[in-house]
Amino acid sequence: MKHAPLNRFPSAAVSETPESFRGSMLQAGGLVIGCGSLACEAAAIQCRSFMKIAKFMLLGLTVALLSTGCAADDHAPTLDIIGSYFPAWIICIVLGLALTLITRQVLIGLKLNTHLYPAPLVYVSMQVFFTLTLWLAFFQN
Repeated sequence: MKHAPLNRFPSAAVSETPESFRGSMLQAGGLVIGCGSLACEAAAIQCRSFMKIAKFMLLGLTVALLSTGCAADDHAPTLDIIGSYFPAWIICIVLGLALTLITRQVLIGLKLNTHLYPAPLVYVSMQVFFTLTLWLAFFQN
């Protein structure tokens, strides 16, 4: 025994709507919703205008964030180590990793490492914390 597929949102329902309600139909993601009131239409117009403003603001924020590193008078912080210039962020990452490993050994010695859950997330967070703290302490300008 075959069953016909269940069509929850038939497209014929839109064409069978009375003419008075046809102007107040909203389409949201392929689903047609009829509300039959001017308040519903006003809410839909307000929602569409908000989405246009939100898209414009997101575009402006993206442009602003991407152009922050383009200042003409700034220079990249570098350190002269044995005649080679290393970017400062590499040194901060290496020192942050060393501090994370030292902290891990201290936590193992105090038997506190069993209480860290989830451990990989805790250690990655410590790495990020130490790296950014070092960066702020030594290279904030």
